Amino acid sequence: MGICETHLMTDKQKKETVDLDKDGWKTTATTALPSGCSVTGSCGGEMIVARRHLETTSFDHVRKAAHSKGSDDPFIGFVATTIHAKAGNVIYVTAYMAPQWGKGSPNPKKLASLAAFLKSVNDPWVVAADWNLAPELLNKSGFPNKVGGVVKTPRDAKVTCTKGQGTMLDYALVRQDFAEQILVDAELKVPWKVHCALLITLKGSYDEWWVRSLV
Repeated sequence: MGICETHLMTDKQKKETVDLDKDGWKTTATTALPSGCSVTGSCGGEMIVARRHLETTSFDHVRKAAHSKGSDDPFIGFVATTIHAKAGNVIYVTAYMAPQWGKGSPNPKKLASLAAFLKSVNDPWVVAADWNLAPELLNKSGFPNKVGGVVKTPRDAKVTCTKGQGTMLDYALVRQDFAEQILVDAELKVPWKVHCALLITLKGSYDEWWVRSLV
């Protein structure tokens, strides 16, 4: 399960990770950034959680290797994990883009980081994100073509953010050769505002796509 815009800064994120671990979840997360609007304000923050017995592998080792070399964090605005299924691996990514896309926006740096990651992996991938940008504008930016992806919007919704008149901001980007395997739906009945949840479904039978688990 992917969660974006957690607003969890370093200390709170560590505490949340410890608490989830106690409840039987393993996590991989990116820390929220200061919003600049107040002393304690934050924006972003991404997390993926999975039941401990399921075979998933995070990319935390890549981050640790970069940090040990003094390099920039290779995961800016997103977090990723590999799901090990019977039919093969699938890389699941959760991402968050800031609302501002103009001058001074952090999003170009986030997209560059995401593009570098997607180009570095061989397994098929799915990016589920709050893009804070309409899908037609993301396509117009050229980013999907740059990374070899296809935009997949929810089949059953025209709006995923109910703020104002409502807009489509939450959708998936899927590797082109894997796009036909993926269905995206919107879950509108959620305990938070103002965005919906995305339900990502892999086409195929359970026998084909069951996730390996540790016994």
